[in-house]
Amino acid sequence: MENYTTDDSNIETIDISAVHKKARKIDMSLFLKLSDECEIISKIYKITEQTLTRAIDQMTETIGLGSVDFKLGSSPKLVNLLMCSRGNIPPLPITGSDGDYSYTIIAKVSNNGPMPEISAAIYRTASSGPMNGFWVFDFKLMDWSIVNYANHLGYTQKQFDIIQNKPNSNEALLLKVSSTGKKIMPDFAFEELCEKNEEILNLYKKTDLFVSLNFDQEGQEAFLAPLKSDAADGLSVTFHNGFYELNAVAHEQVIETILRTESEDEICSILTDMLDRKFYPDSAAIVPLSANSLIDVRENGSYEYIGDKATMPAEEEQFFQKYLTYYKK
Repeated sequence: MENYTTDDSNIETIDISAVHKKARKIDMSLFLKLSDECEIISKIYKITEQTLTRAIDQMTETIGLGSVDFKLGSSPKLVNLLMCSRGNIPPLPITGSDGDYSYTIIAKVSNNGPMPEISAAIYRTASSGPMNGFWVFDFKLMDWSIVNYANHLGYTQKQFDIIQNKPNSNEALLLKVSSTGKKIMPDFAFEELCEKNEEILNLYKKTDLFVSLNFDQEGQEAFLAPLKSDAADGLSVTFHNGFYELNAVAHEQVIETILRTESEDEICSILTDMLDRKFYPDSAAIVPLSANSLIDVRENGSYEYIGDKATMPAEEEQFFQKYLTYYKK
């Protein structure tokens, strides 16, 4: 006669949920990518500091300013540019003074080769102000050459006075953006340019924390775009025939106008909702799909839909695929 046990010693409990649970991956590799990128940028900045220090020391000694102390500027704007530049260094202001004169060196750094290449210009102003004396050092003549300060900056005297006396005006804002520093715009042409772009200038003043003010290739039409530190492509706002236009842009070409409105408040609200946010370091294009949705395209070709719907509507998906045919060219 067989004996049977009545306890649970011969029974194994199987976790059904564990059997059916799919293998998954938790990908935090972005932190590693950013860490590697920060290490590269750190090396670039350390090498640049050493190379730039030697170059400025040699240059100032050569022109007789060896006793003057010089210091690299550290304004919040410059610090922000350097933090967002990913190693592409903007022009650097380096200043010093000897009591009689103030000196400004504008140094440009190219990191395209194994070692940074430095080029620089040095300016001298009277301590009482540049309008009382302004010079640039001529390295061919090895002497100071006096220049008109307003003209040197790319302005007529009337335009320069606007910047000095009305710094918050539309005219001053337009002068700072439109001037190339090479060709001086006549006053009558500048007045026409101000009138033509008044609406975009007013809109920029309300959205300047998260948009940039730009000009077309002809230098006649102002438009708004995302900050360069957020993305270099994807969106613009223009003004034509009484309407603000929200455009999808690829490589400076308007692919489609997504929305037109006569209301400054409406376009201001749309820009705020779309762009007043933190984007990824590798965001390459911010593309509007509607008044309430956009695509954030990354440098590696991946993208993220941001909108008021859980998934991208078919109509918006169709347009985005059309946009990609232009963007990938």
